[in-house]
Amino acid sequence: CQEFSILRSVNRNKPAKWGNLIPEFERVVIEAKPEWFLMENIKRAPLPSVPGYKVDGTLLDNRWLGHVQSRLHRFSFGTKDGTKLAYDISLFENPEWAGRVCAAGSVKPGAPKDQQTS
Repeated sequence: CQEFSILRSVNRNKPAKWGNLIPEFERVVIEAKPEWFLMENIKRAPLPSVPGYKVDGTLLDNRWLGHVQSRLHRFSFGTKDGTKLAYDISLFENPEWAGRVCAAGSVKPGAPKDQQTS
């Protein structure tokens, strides 16, 4: 959600193009009534609040999920019975992760050789 990004806090005078989409997500879950849901967002975003669901929020790093870039994301797992999502992040961590990655996916110029990607 752009509404909760760090850049948004710097640029408060300019309206966010997409705003806060979490209320729309909550509305869809209420209407669809799934047994469970999973929402991914930036780390600063709040957990969704959906009546009848218990929501467990976890911060996961992209690189723990196999991506070359290191960036935290919030995963919100909601269930009617309070079941928590179990996962083993060590199975997925990318051994060739880079600390600085450009938006296009390439490593930032000047990154140490051990952080270069092919």
